[in-house]
Amino acid sequence: MKKITFSVFVVLVSLAACFLFATSIKQSTPKEVSRPENQSQERPFNPKACIKGSDNNIYLAIREAVFKLRIDENLPLYSINRARQDSKLKFPEPIDRSESEGCLANPLQVYSFQYNGIGTIYAEDYTQSALRYESEFTSLMNGKHKEKGRCEKWPVDSRFTVCHHRDTKIQAVDLHTIYQVDPSIYPTPDGRPFTIYCDDHINLENCKYTYKVGDKFVITVRLHGTGVFRAISDDVERRWTLDSLIVKNYRWASR
Repeated sequence: MKKITFSVFVVLVSLAACFLFATSIKQSTPKEVSRPENQSQERPFNPKACIKGSDNNIYLAIREAVFKLRIDENLPLYSINRARQDSKLKFPEPIDRSESEGCLANPLQVYSFQYNGIGTIYAEDYTQSALRYESEFTSLMNGKHKEKGRCEKWPVDSRFTVCHHRDTKIQAVDLHTIYQVDPSIYPTPDGRPFTIYCDDHINLENCKYTYKVGDKFVITVRLHGTGVFRAISDDVERRWTLDSLIVKNYRWASR
């Protein structure tokens, strides 16, 4: 009887020790704090605080261009990069600086922002990389560097010509591919050839294209997988969506 009582006592003590250990681990583990989807890294924007344009929108400015964007899952505020005060970007004087930044009368001055369905809008001119791809494409098309690759009509979409940049040491391996449409068929807004660059030619991963919209901003779009197949049709819709977000004839105080 004493043996049984002692065994039960040992079991109870072991269970109590396990419980205390688990509790201490739980208390010492920091809780994961999730950032709300529509919250800025600095402070949340409250559109109801705006005197003018107090709808559920935030107004962003890249140079003179002003965008009216609805705050929802398409625009998490932490995807917005403010323009630094020491930035070389030039912004006109807003209508009313007493309004919160992001209101219609005082658009938030930004360097870039990401919006689902469009891509990333930049203030800086990132078209230099696109020009480099275009130059490489032209060289391969003209046959100046046959050892570096070949070009052909893309079987998936004959509007594109695709150039394969080969590894000069291992000819069977493509380093990357460049897809281009003649500007007479589908040009970029600034009249250049619509050009897509892909790092992964097999799975069409890590693909992107960049073009300039007017003289105010640049758009960069990243494509993955079958997104390249729909590139032109999706870009037509993307340009329409982008145009619908721009506030037409916005009247700055200094203009």
